[in-house]
Amino acid sequence: MPRAPDTTYRARRTAEMRSHLRKTIIWTVVAIVLFGTGFAIVAAGRGVVVVLGGTAAFVLIIIACAAYLAWQAAGTRASSTMISDWAAANGWAYWGRDTPDGPAPEPFESRFDDYMLAHETFPEATPLLRKGTRRYVIDVLAGTVDGVAVRIANHCYETTTYNSHGTPHTSYTHHVVALMAQRPKVTPLRLVRRSRLGKALKGADDHVAGRGRMKAIDLENQSFNQAFSVRVADDADMVLVYEMFDPVLQEHLGDGTVVPGIDMVEVEGAWLMVADGGPVTGGNLERIEVMVAAARWAITTFR
Repeated sequence: MPRAPDTTYRARRTAEMRSHLRKTIIWTVVAIVLFGTGFAIVAAGRGVVVVLGGTAAFVLIIIACAAYLAWQAAGTRASSTMISDWAAANGWAYWGRDTPDGPAPEPFESRFDDYMLAHETFPEATPLLRKGTRRYVIDVLAGTVDGVAVRIANHCYETTTYNSHGTPHTSYTHHVVALMAQRPKVTPLRLVRRSRLGKALKGADDHVAGRGRMKAIDLENQSFNQAFSVRVADDADMVLVYEMFDPVLQEHLGDGTVVPGIDMVEVEGAWLMVADGGPVTGGNLERIEVMVAAARWAITTFR
């Protein structure tokens, strides 16, 4: 009987950890020798007990840090291997890592095969894909959904904030995204699931969302308006917007009967993207199927 994905992930991660343990131990020993020797020389005049106690604490800290970093790296490698295996089993192409470079190009009228698509530079095609600094995507999957070329990837960007003392704090935001070349009749467009705070402070949330070139709009269904924010260009054709978000779609989105697994839809130019918070890992491979279903829904809905 096949093992559950999270059990397989733990086994793969443990195997990766063991395979790289020798390298980790070597570098740990080198660090201990270098820093421990220096520490012993500086503290030699304070007595043997102080030297031994301080050195032991230092060694434990170094070993703990090295083990933690090795475990994190093993998790990343195990996840990438399992995502690659999923691609091979389901007829998708896989590429490990890509760093977006430059503006989004116009999509080709006829695409390369999935392998070439997976290796293409991942375009910074929508606001989310251009957000923050040090943006990158990893574990890129490429395939075809209902005749449309789709790429699914783990996307990450870095942001730096400063406290009142000017001390910087760097945070990393992860999404799984599905990107496809499709030009809907309303562009640009953003459909964003409201956070708990956004629901509680809906008016303020819409006011902030309406700054710049886009405005937040309310539609007929109040359950939908409470759950999602729709943002369109200031000069958007509202007839087309209401045609796209017809009463049935509003009802289904409002009560959660469709695409419950995504947080955002973005349309810009000739690109359509759906996204959900957090990365795909070896422990939650089912999220790839969720993103494939979300891409299929978006292709049908946003034409």
